[in-house]
Amino acid sequence: ILISLLPYIAICLFLASISAFLRIDMKSMIPNLSPIKINTSVGNIYINENEKENFVGIVDYLNKNLKKDETFVVAPEGLIFNQIFNKIHPYYYTTLTPLDFETFSEEKIINDTAKFKPDYIIFYPRNTKEYGANTICYDYGVNFCIHIINNYSRVAIIKGQYSALIFKRIK
Repeated sequence: ILISLLPYIAICLFLASISAFLRIDMKSMIPNLSPIKINTSVGNIYINENEKENFVGIVDYLNKNLKKDETFVVAPEGLIFNQIFNKIHPYYYTTLTPLDFETFSEEKIINDTAKFKPDYIIFYPRNTKEYGANTICYDYGVNFCIHIINNYSRVAIIKGQYSALIFKRIK
């Protein structure tokens, strides 16, 4: 019986050694991302330091420019902004990740954007590699982004490690 288990034992030992190596390697590859606290109207929010400029810049812009009856969508993800500004709107999509484009179809997302007409579209720089595509407007959602360019005007560029873009609907 022991001889018949040797291949399985060898595989387990091999996988364990790879696992140990990957853990060490991954730790060396991950930068020290100590969260920082940002005070908002809904309480304290903790974000990574490399996101601070974009996050604060978007919040400042919306505080100064967003009217009470206006809506916005943050792509690919930005639910926390809806919470901060207490925004509920009929636009179905809470995120615009590759998974959303695959699940609902890019055409449907474009049609719903045209139908519900969010006043602002905000592109918050976030790598979506865990969904199989890195960057909206480049790796996925290209036609969606063309729709935004044709129906919205860019009103702000928020400089950070990567730039966030804010577009306002052309009325």
